[in-house]
Amino acid sequence: MQNAGRMPNKRFAFSRPPVVRRHLNILFGSFGSHPPQDGNFQQKTPRPLRLCVRLFFFMTLTFASCGVDLDSDGVKTMAAGGYHTAAIQTDGTLWAWGRNQYGQLGKGTTIPYGTIELDDCVPKQIGTDKWLAASAGWIYTAAINSEGKLYTWGDNDEGQLGNGTTSGTNPNSAPVQIGTDIWETVSAGYHYTLAIKNDGTLWAWGSNTSGQLGINTITDSSIPVQVGRDRWICVFAGGEHAVAIKNDGSLWSWGKNNYGQLGDTTTRKKTTPVKVIQSLN
Repeated sequence: MQNAGRMPNKRFAFSRPPVVRRHLNILFGSFGSHPPQDGNFQQKTPRPLRLCVRLFFFMTLTFASCGVDLDSDGVKTMAAGGYHTAAIQTDGTLWAWGRNQYGQLGKGTTIPYGTIELDDCVPKQIGTDKWLAASAGWIYTAAINSEGKLYTWGDNDEGQLGNGTTSGTNPNSAPVQIGTDIWETVSAGYHYTLAIKNDGTLWAWGSNTSGQLGINTITDSSIPVQVGRDRWICVFAGGEHAVAIKNDGSLWSWGKNNYGQLGDTTTRKKTTPVKVIQSLN
C-alpha cells in the first residue's frame, strides 16, 4: 500500500491495543512491513504481538487520490477505506479526507452521488476529541477516543455503525458514540465491524451474509454481539472474512472462504472462529 502524500522520515506507532503499544515502539505506516531501524524486531516483540503486526492489513478496494501531508507534528497511524482516508496525528487529533457521499469523513455533511468536492481532498479535523485508534471501512469509519469510547459514522445500510439502526438513505455524517463501554481496538470491514473491549471480549455487528460476524448465524446485526467467550488481543476485518488472535497467541478466522482465505484447508465459509495455526515463526 502506498501512503497518501509524502511524509519523509516519519515514524509511526501502532496505537492499539495498549499492550502492543508498550512493546512495539515503531511501525512504518498502519499497514507497513519495514522493521525498526535498530533491526531488533524479533528480540523486542513477544510472539503474539508480532502476529498482530504481521496481520495488520485491510482489503483496500479504491483509494482516495487526494491526500496531502498534515502538519509537522507528524502522524502516528492512518487507515485507508473504500474511497477515503483517516489519520491520527501525534497530538491525538483525527483527520479525514476523500469521498464523502455517505458522511464517512465525519464532518456533519454529505455530497451528492458522483459529485467531487475539492474541499474534501484536503484533510479536515474531526471534532475536537483526542483519539487513540481509527479504522476506515468501505464507506464508513470507526474510531476510539482517548477515553476508550467507540464512535462510528458514515454509511449504515447494514447496521455496520452498531447503533441499533439501519439507515442506508440517511447515513450518520458525524461521530455517534456506541454504548458506554471501554474499547481497546476496532476494525471496520466491508459493511461490518469488529472490536475488542478492555476486558478482552470480542464483539461484532453489521453485515453477516458470509458469517463474517463469527456469531454462528448469517443474520445481520445492528448492535454489537459477543463472539464466543474467549479473550482476544487483536482482530482485523477483511472484505467478508475476519482473522483474530486470542490472548494465548493462537490464530483464528471465520467468514467467507471461497478462496481458502480462512486457512483451514477448506473452501467452505465458517460462521464461528476456526483455529488456523498455533503460532507463526
